[in-house]
Amino acid sequence: WTRLDAHCHAENAGDWWSFDSAHVGLGDVLPFRPTHQSPDEAYRSFARAAGTEPLAMYTFGGANGETELRTLGIDRDGAVPAMDLRVGLAISQGDPAAWARVEGEHPAGEIVSAGDDGAWDSTYVGWPCVVDGPDGRRLLFYHALEKESSAHQIGVAIGRDDGLRYEKVAVDGPVEFRHHEDDDDSSSALP
Repeated sequence: WTRLDAHCHAENAGDWWSFDSAHVGLGDVLPFRPTHQSPDEAYRSFARAAGTEPLAMYTFGGANGETELRTLGIDRDGAVPAMDLRVGLAISQGDPAAWARVEGEHPAGEIVSAGDDGAWDSTYVGWPCVVDGPDGRRLLFYHALEKESSAHQIGVAIGRDDGLRYEKVAVDGPVEFRHHEDDDDSSSALP
């Protein structure tokens, strides 16, 4: 490994309206591809156009607001800054030190937003983990805090065809983990 003498992605401190104006965290970094292309097709298509393989960096960040500790399940008074986490995306044309943020379709630029008031994931969404699903679509799993119970849960969003937009599934609740009768692994997830 060789450490680069540069930071490749930082908070959007100059853009007060941005979802990551206070801090930014790292999720996964994967080859970028539209979800309607197989990984091989996407690689050949982008490699021809860009001369290198583009990368997708999934991030999360918080803005400059404060969140009450009790909202986070902490039984005391006070507040913590920048815990209104959202999920973002940046693209690189293969240079690991040069990234461009993707302006998501949500108001503060994120690609996955916390749920509306009353939704199970309305407190925050963060720590994205992205995998290629069996049908070729990208699945973005995210960590969320269920407001009612203060339980930490996992949600999932499915990539749309362009590879830049994601839509939550099971918006009425988190991913359920349950045992399948034909599986001897009791930690199987069946979303």
